[in-house]
Amino acid sequence: MGWLRRVTNVWRGRRLDDDLERELSFHLQERVDELVAGGMKEEEAWRAARRKFGSYALEKERTREMDVARWLEAGIADVRYGLRQLRLNKGFAAVAILSLALGIGANTAIFQVIDASQMRSLPVSRPWELAMVDRTPQFFTAGLYRARNSAFTYAQYKALQGPAHAFSGVLAFGTDRFKLNQGGVARNAEGIYVSPNFFEVLGVAPLLGTTFGPEQSRPDCGGGAAIVSYAFWQRELGGDAKAIGRLIRLNGLPAPVVGVMPPDFFGLKTERRFDVATPLCQDSLFAADGKEFMSRRDAYWLALIGRLLQGWSIERAGAEIHDIFPRIFRETAPEGYTADLAKAYLKNTFILRGASAGVSSLRQQYGDPL
Repeated sequence: MGWLRRVTNVWRGRRLDDDLERELSFHLQERVDELVAGGMKEEEAWRAARRKFGSYALEKERTREMDVARWLEAGIADVRYGLRQLRLNKGFAAVAILSLALGIGANTAIFQVIDASQMRSLPVSRPWELAMVDRTPQFFTAGLYRARNSAFTYAQYKALQGPAHAFSGVLAFGTDRFKLNQGGVARNAEGIYVSPNFFEVLGVAPLLGTTFGPEQSRPDCGGGAAIVSYAFWQRELGGDAKAIGRLIRLNGLPAPVVGVMPPDFFGLKTERRFDVATPLCQDSLFAADGKEFMSRRDAYWLALIGRLLQGWSIERAGAEIHDIFPRIFRETAPEGYTADLAKAYLKNTFILRGASAGVSSLRQQYGDPL
């Protein structure tokens, strides 16, 4: 009997029992008729036929097992039994259903986070070429840190740009939270400080306007500028096509909007999508007195991502830049370090990690999480 027929029989159990009853009775009656035709009395023929046939109930059960998908029938029976028990114990049923709902919801949420942060590639040009510069477990730091981004200093970023022949470009970014002041109501916006080549290295073009220009590469870049996400443009600027040039206030300071990013670009951190991007040099505008990070060699606030040269692997790139570590750390050692601190600092090295899914896909082991 085919599998389809056996599965179908699971749902017609009563009819199947009737069919089996008729079939087995027919075979038993046929044997009795043969014995009676041979001269045996009918009563004796029935006894002989039953002895020959064996246990009637057992044969019926064996025949039934061959005619149904037993595992499916057992599963359905278990479900029915469970539903009956839940109906009889309504309090327990409510707790069980609530527990299942919470468990399913939690697992769904976890899967969505993992899917977004570890499985999906960034919506940028050739994301498989991106590699994050990370710190080794023994990486030594001492100085100022910024929440969520305390990996590297601006001096280390600049030193890595030139001699890193494994990369076609290296970008830097740091995170912050800006206060939006409009109509007397203060609200927050997720902000990122970015190097002027940030969008160029990623290969992402704005939907409206432009990205940052060469004037934003100088430490004293002057007045503010902002590139906003598509969601921020819709939410705060009403999706106005003439939003380029409009001023928004970040921490009370005016910043003209120079660009709007496409809707699928959320930045490099899937769990913290950016609202506003400003040049690294604007850190000094927003910083409290003496707390600007860009000019300090002991201020750890940047994440570094490079685009590998075409055809290069993470392993080859890591080997290529390994020899430049001593020079980078000699050039970027903070002036205020004691001899012991400087000695520990000069032993530092970098490692490379794939960043096709952004920094959220990377296992942050050192210092404050990115």
